[in-house]
Amino acid sequence: SSESEENSTYLSYSWAIGTNLDREQYIAFDVLDYALLSTQGAPIKQALLDAGIGDDIYGGYDSGTYQPVFSIIAKNANLGEKEKFEQIIRDVLTEQVKNGINKKTLLAAINGSEFKFREADFGRFPKGLMFGIQVMDSWLYDDEAAFRHLDELQVYETLREKLDTDYFEQLIQKYLLENTHAAAVRIVPKKGLNAEKEKALKDKLQAYKDSLSPEEIDTLVAETKALRAYQEEPSTKEQLEMIPLLTRQDMKKESDPYSNIVSEVNGTTLLWHDYFSNGVIYLDLIFDVHHIPEELVPYMAILKQLLGKLDTEEYSYTDFADEVNLYTGGIYSDLNVYSDMAEDNAYQAKFEVRMKVLEGNLDKAITLAKSMMLHTLWKDEKRIYEILAQAKSRIQTELSESGHVISATRALSYQSLRAKYADLIHGIGCYRVLEEIVQNFDVQKKELVEKLEKLLSAILQSGNLLVSCTCAESGMELVREKMPAICEGLYPDTERTAVDISLPAVKNEGFMDASQIQYVSLAGNFLSKGYEYTGVLRIFKSIMSYDYLWQHIRVKGGAYGCGCNVSRTGEIYFASYRDPNLSKTLETYRKIPEYLDTFDVDERTMTRFVIGTFSEMDAPLTPMSQGRRSLLAWLTGITYDMIQKDRTDVLQATCDDIRNLSGLLRAALEQSDLCAIGNEEKLKQEKELFEHLEPLSGK
Repeated sequence: SSESEENSTYLSYSWAIGTNLDREQYIAFDVLDYALLSTQGAPIKQALLDAGIGDDIYGGYDSGTYQPVFSIIAKNANLGEKEKFEQIIRDVLTEQVKNGINKKTLLAAINGSEFKFREADFGRFPKGLMFGIQVMDSWLYDDEAAFRHLDELQVYETLREKLDTDYFEQLIQKYLLENTHAAAVRIVPKKGLNAEKEKALKDKLQAYKDSLSPEEIDTLVAETKALRAYQEEPSTKEQLEMIPLLTRQDMKKESDPYSNIVSEVNGTTLLWHDYFSNGVIYLDLIFDVHHIPEELVPYMAILKQLLGKLDTEEYSYTDFADEVNLYTGGIYSDLNVYSDMAEDNAYQAKFEVRMKVLEGNLDKAITLAKSMMLHTLWKDEKRIYEILAQAKSRIQTELSESGHVISATRALSYQSLRAKYADLIHGIGCYRVLEEIVQNFDVQKKELVEKLEKLLSAILQSGNLLVSCTCAESGMELVREKMPAICEGLYPDTERTAVDISLPAVKNEGFMDASQIQYVSLAGNFLSKGYEYTGVLRIFKSIMSYDYLWQHIRVKGGAYGCGCNVSRTGEIYFASYRDPNLSKTLETYRKIPEYLDTFDVDERTMTRFVIGTFSEMDAPLTPMSQGRRSLLAWLTGITYDMIQKDRTDVLQATCDDIRNLSGLLRAALEQSDLCAIGNEEKLKQEKELFEHLEPLSGK
């Protein structure tokens, strides 16, 4: 047993599975992961949930090491049910071998995996980088096998041929049922354990200090000073010039244009982003939700969690998941809020149904999406509870593991309506509502379903709809042809009045958990203080992330990471990641204007900051990302002239331009809107920093 940063207990059962040099098995166990554990209603997951063992079942196949591992994990489990946990897993695996795995589910898993392999969409990460990392899965262990996992198309065809055999069942028999190279692990939290460890360490260090002579203490002090001096000492000019460096002249002078071709089909706006996508259509149905009252906004996030995971009139939820993977690259709902350049503190709130599909399967994708949107059945209360309990568990984990994002959003929300909305749909505001619903589900379930049905009828109206597609012209013509089918059956339009949310009455909050570290965010707004946005702020962001904050918070302060962000709407925040400090980090943030006052670097260093800025501005984009970039520009009101001016500002920036930002930063930091997530004892010790202090979980 061990401690956890969350107040959660875990049961885990894991097997070592051959080697990752076996190309066929490398994919086959990903398929089994989907069929046994990951898909909606997967037999192992469902059996454990039905038995009440944990409120979140997950795990899967990790093939990133020479000896891959297949794991099944139950979160918030009863430790006294360890044997029952293991027995249920073995019983389900035995039943799958005896009666056979659902062939349709296996085929859906193979098709879904192949779609992802062909698309090779790694989000914001360059394909070359991700392929280079994937090469290591085999190359590290065999010099002759560097490209083994980049050449897998034939494997998918081979696996389809083996669907008519007992190939997958035999994998279960050999590697899961008969494999003795397995481990059962329990992870047990102990309240106050971190405080005990900190006290034990403090006592140990004090005892060590007491054992030292005055001379030995003086030596340690001198060595510490020497270390700090070393950390602060910059590399010499000669050392730096040994590193090859591009010049500003090497940077691309022109920004990539947007592609937003607007038309109207039967009264609905169709926005086409003309990019070659190799026969894939990226189709988004985007519904405006400005008219949804503030008290219902978190329920849209709950609605998003449930759509696609419940039975519909046409499909069981397991069949729906299989159909999606058989015929598309994915169908899911999303909920987002975007800045709006039209006016100060404005935002665009959208409920989105997103899908990606080959042109030949567009009809099927629309049919599936409409089934999810309009024909979901809300009668399976047990299933609804399981989904929401899992969602709560995973948001709770995100609050602990990605606290820098959550705390930064919360800090911004004290004065930004966009950030307040984001907190209600993704952050602590959303978590609080979900937590209460899960804890009081039996009492609230009827009211919950009524709210969700009301929301659906208010959101899914043709008058709210914008259709966005990223594809070549042939795909766009198909989408245009299918527009009547897309709009058919949507709820009748009603009169809608925009409802702006309100800013919170409380700010400067601390949220306590059992971890030993903090996520510390400080936010402000410079437009509200009369300053204007400039592209030079992009370089400022790079300087903060890779120099000033990095040196003071990461190198000297011992945090795992740090960063900042600046938006055109004046929002600015600074955040630390897994930070042992609190007041010291805030002091670092507040000294930024002083740092800018004296900013002075040579041209080579300035060019390095410019190049770092361009690495974000010119990050490689997939066709889907190109379309999304154009869509967001259209929604938010960002023009090509704006981004081109940013580029020019960055290319021409001087040290004077950076120094001139000090007034802007002083004005923004005067507001000192603070949110920290982290160690209970640490936050209580510095409670004078906060207007409000409360537990992160179980308020």
